[in-house]
Amino acid sequence: MGRALLVCLISSLIFTLVTPNAFGERQYSGWDEFAKQFQLLVRDDKHSLAERLLNNRLPEMETYIKDQAEEVRTVWDKVSPSIVDEEITAQDAEALKKFISFLVASDSKEWVNHQIEDIQLRSMDSKTSAETLVNEWDELSPYVAAFVEEEELLPLKVAFSQLGQHDTMQTRDHVVQSLPILEQDWQFKDSALLFTVIIIGGTIVFTLFYVALRRFIANRKSGHKRSENS
Repeated sequence: MGRALLVCLISSLIFTLVTPNAFGERQYSGWDEFAKQFQLLVRDDKHSLAERLLNNRLPEMETYIKDQAEEVRTVWDKVSPSIVDEEITAQDAEALKKFISFLVASDSKEWVNHQIEDIQLRSMDSKTSAETLVNEWDELSPYVAAFVEEEELLPLKVAFSQLGQHDTMQTRDHVVQSLPILEQDWQFKDSALLFTVIIIGGTIVFTLFYVALRRFIANRKSGHKRSENS
């Protein structure tokens, strides 16, 4: 009985930890594939097919975005005009790929922080031109602005403006120091998962202790009986 209960508890723990991630990957994989296919069509100069693909998936994607967090909707409102309203270019395909990556990220802030850290590392690499860094920041700024107040972005605008005008170690260091790292939120889904793991893990430990105690008592009783018989 004890072993059967233990097996059930361990199975429940594995199901709790693995299942949400598996379902999440299936839910989002379609958007990743759409972005890759769109980028390949643009890269091969098949713009009419790319435009048709975008127009076919756009209503579905916008409906999906409406149900997402406010930050996701805010970013889409800022990046979508250049993707949808103008002639399709390689930059538009890259912008859509970046947004889809943000859309399917399990943690939006963590995704933004990863992009910020990448710019910081590239800013310290003299092989990366100032123009490239400024363009990368222009592409990333709508994502950062979704989490940061406008006043906090002013020093960054100044830092990248100075970098664009004078590419020096001082201006690059100013950029690195000005780039913010977003504070991570303790999300309810994370705390709920941790609570579940603690409950199930505690139950498993208690069950093991209970089974070991019963076995110890049984062994002592059998030992007493053998000594009395002898």
